Amino acid sequence: MKKLLVFYILLIPFTGCIPKPCIININNSILAIQIKIIPPAGDPSYTPRSTPKHVIFVKLNDEKDYTNPQKIIFSNYYTKFGNYYLNVEDGTYVAIGAHYPRYHYKKVNDFSKSGDTFLLFPHEMVKKTEIKIQSGKISYMGSYTIHQTASATFKSIFSLSPHLKDSTQKFYHNLLYNYPERFINFSVKRETFIHVNMDGFHNDYNRFIYKQRKYFKGTSWETLFSEK
Repeated sequence: MKKLLVFYILLIPFTGCIPKPCIININNSILAIQIKIIPPAGDPSYTPRSTPKHVIFVKLNDEKDYTNPQKIIFSNYYTKFGNYYLNVEDGTYVAIGAHYPRYHYKKVNDFSKSGDTFLLFPHEMVKKTEIKIQSGKISYMGSYTIHQTASATFKSIFSLSPHLKDSTQKFYHNLLYNYPERFINFSVKRETFIHVNMDGFHNDYNRFIYKQRKYFKGTSWETLFSEK
């Protein structure tokens, strides 16, 4: 008998609040992650940002069961060095993917948006991001470098889905692709889903906080970034 999957997806508007977060501090809890995207060589498209606009977080029903989501949320604030979910609820979370606008390169300093891209993380990376929220703290998942392979750029994960060995990637591809209206406000094309590899990882919390502090100065979140 197949496991009954019960969860809900929270809609987060695709809007930015840079340079200062416009979300007021309510519960003094933050979920944070840093991701650097390395595009494949020879990719005809180009993204001028090295970090995604949104990271897709999953609140788990059961720890260690990464394909049993209770809730799927998009990060609600980002800076040059990180993505956040401000006022995150208590619970255990993982990061399963990321979203960023996709551009075509015309000439120097001239880019035109050509769509949106969703990157789906491999099981190894999802497992590393697992964290239990500490109320009143910044819960930092770590810093990751991810690489888009050339084959994945020109061939959608949808066409590869039946052959994928990574069950976590395959699960979230099928979920997000088949039910896009539940969590995003624009159409999703097959080629917008790309599988990625994890090339690097470190978890230097103090270094991360030092880089991020200036983005929260003068906001209701500032004291949280001043704590050691």
